[in-house]
Amino acid sequence: KALSLEDSLAEGHTALGAVKLFYDWDWTGAERAFERAFELNPNYVDTYHWSSHLKTVQGRREESLRASLRALELDPLSAQMGAHLAWHYLFTRQYDEAIQACRKTLEIHPESVETLDFLGRAYAAKGRHSEAIAEFRKAAELSQGIPNYMAVLAWGYAQAGRRREALAVLNDLERLSRQRYFSWYNVAAAYAALGEKDQPFRWLEKAYEDRTSAIVYL
Repeated sequence: KALSLEDSLAEGHTALGAVKLFYDWDWTGAERAFERAFELNPNYVDTYHWSSHLKTVQGRREESLRASLRALELDPLSAQMGAHLAWHYLFTRQYDEAIQACRKTLEIHPESVETLDFLGRAYAAKGRHSEAIAEFRKAAELSQGIPNYMAVLAWGYAQAGRRREALAVLNDLERLSRQRYFSWYNVAAAYAALGEKDQPFRWLEKAYEDRTSAIVYL
């Protein structure tokens, strides 16, 4: 609708690109939309942000990093862009760089839930499970129990070998799933970390059916 009213909006083309990436799973269409947005406004932060996600999905890691760094350069005080740079480093397995990016963002935004989540993931990847769980707990608490962050906490417990605590969180989430929608992707990851064979496929199938955005990273 926005583009039918005004086709020269970089914001509209960027939003369309994000829909094509995360919902339509149309990489070519997403890239075309982002390219048009860049033509219209080469300094629109969100275009760099979402095109970085597309490039990661396509395996174009260096290009993704350049887009991530440019987004942060354009909006250096943004919690989202700071967290996104950490996200990029997580996906390229550069865990020390991810931790550094998270800490830098948390100096400005100490209650950035997304950044705390990514910091916990980086710690977990390095085997620093106690520190990871502390960050996941903080993220879950600050988010006021948003299910996705609870699922990541369960994953953190599973990674640390704390099976009982992981299952307790997952059982709570399964009860909650009867009342509200949330992304099943992190639930699947938690069960996989527990060494389960059937449960991850059950929840990944639900994520696929719901077209959960995270499925593009699988």
